[in-house]
Amino acid sequence: MRSLLAGIVAASAVASAMAATMGVVTVDQYTIDKVVDGTRTVLLKVDRPYPYGEKEDAFKEFAKLAGSLSVEDSKGFLIAEVNVQNYGDKDNAVVQERLGLKESEFPAYLLFKDGASPADGGASKAIRFKGQVNTENLLAFVRSKVGIRVAGPGTVAAMEKLVDELLLASEDDRPAVLEKARPVAAKLHGEDHTRGQVYLRLMEKVISKGTEWPAKELKRMESLAGKKMSSAKRTTVEHKLKLLPSFVREEL
Repeated sequence: MRSLLAGIVAASAVASAMAATMGVVTVDQYTIDKVVDGTRTVLLKVDRPYPYGEKEDAFKEFAKLAGSLSVEDSKGFLIAEVNVQNYGDKDNAVVQERLGLKESEFPAYLLFKDGASPADGGASKAIRFKGQVNTENLLAFVRSKVGIRVAGPGTVAAMEKLVDELLLASEDDRPAVLEKARPVAAKLHGEDHTRGQVYLRLMEKVISKGTEWPAKELKRMESLAGKKMSSAKRTTVEHKLKLLPSFVREEL
């Protein structure tokens, strides 16, 4: 009997550990105000219990990448999640009510920074992530709103730095940044060389069409993602979907 109970406890512990998301602090209705307390910048994910699917996979990849940053590089940034149960004991339902969220909005991402917290104004002082949930968009959101850079899958670190430089430059200075980027892209090898050429084309578009163009193009690429197309066209779309978020400076 004791061995059976021990087995159940062990299995429960393993399941709990497997359910935890790397790089994420799980909070509940009792601990949320102790973690998201206004002393640090926190991205809070509000979701159903045991989430799964593409959005959850994207979140886990994002959390792993962001969580791998050093304390210095992360600037104290923290990712937290609270899972709301709207049946039975209704665990953490009070958190959903405080934040003014509907279950249909799950997963919801709220960024609390500059002293904002759920205890001080609920979600009214948080910055809401409104983009399509994927790893690249979440990384771009954090980069834009928190000021930390995390190298996303399919990106090239050397080119990412030049993207930042391009977007921070004045309209007159952007062509010089593009010329600076050309030899960097030329020195890349393999798949990174292909990506480097995409970076250059996107930079050229920003110079000719302005900094609002990447957000519009990203939405267009997202609408094309599920449609039939040639393998060459699909490769182009996939590259753009991974790289365009780095160029977006609007709120995602």
